[in-house]
Amino acid sequence: DMLCPASIVAASPGTDGVTVTLEQNGKQEAIAGKLLVAADGANSAVREMVGIGVSRVPYEQRAIVGNLLPQRAIRNRAFERFTEDGPLAMLPVAAGRAGLVWVVSERVAERILALEDAAFLSELQQTFGHRLGELTRVGTRSSYPLSLSKAIRLTAQRSVLVGNSAHGLHPAAAQGFNLGLRDVAALADCIADARDENPAAFDPGAPELLARYAEWRRADQQKLVRFTDGLVRLFGDPRPPIAALRGAGMLAFDLVPGVRKVFARHTMGLAGRLPRLSRGVPLT
Repeated sequence: DMLCPASIVAASPGTDGVTVTLEQNGKQEAIAGKLLVAADGANSAVREMVGIGVSRVPYEQRAIVGNLLPQRAIRNRAFERFTEDGPLAMLPVAAGRAGLVWVVSERVAERILALEDAAFLSELQQTFGHRLGELTRVGTRSSYPLSLSKAIRLTAQRSVLVGNSAHGLHPAAAQGFNLGLRDVAALADCIADARDENPAAFDPGAPELLARYAEWRRADQQKLVRFTDGLVRLFGDPRPPIAALRGAGMLAFDLVPGVRKVFARHTMGLAGRLPRLSRGVPLT
């Protein structure tokens, strides 16, 4: 029943396999496998079921999300403005509309969410500018609190974390989705390598396979966490010396040859060892 997807209500990892209990329409069913992958977001219930803790640092900000129709075509481009309260991004979606992610402090979020459409668009226009012309026809808006979350570890017995269940990032650098894709590609690589090395004894939940995945992903995840968190704190610091340093850095980013290319390689995960799927190479 697509209107009522099954949810995991329990997970029981063991030495030989893992059993999960699914619930759908009030009915429960147990299924067994060799590996459980937690990919259920920053507030992962699966992560908790397998006994992996998480550290969380609130940013005291909220992300207001929605979509609207800009006067000028966005043409597969993404725009981001950094403000005193937080970044404001416009992203391409279907039918010429743009998705918006407007990060504001908790103290002003309630006021902005309560605005009528016309007043909301007016304030949004003033903050974003007229790069896309007049902003019109805003859709339903919602919001969620922002925090930095980091899993204490990436694996447990026959269990592994990918995506936001392993690392919940601030949207300022728009890197959470990219990082999650690299998690999945690296895990697929580790599984394929283990299968090819010893097909007769292949076990996708073997401890050595999961340890290989965790070691591979650690550096990339830590780098993006530090970068994103540093970016948020840098642009959120109102002190004049920091503001001057910030301006000089942005100017250098525009003017110094090669800086953008190096930055893009690291944020896209193209620096260091790349899994096959990230290089467009099939696993078989």
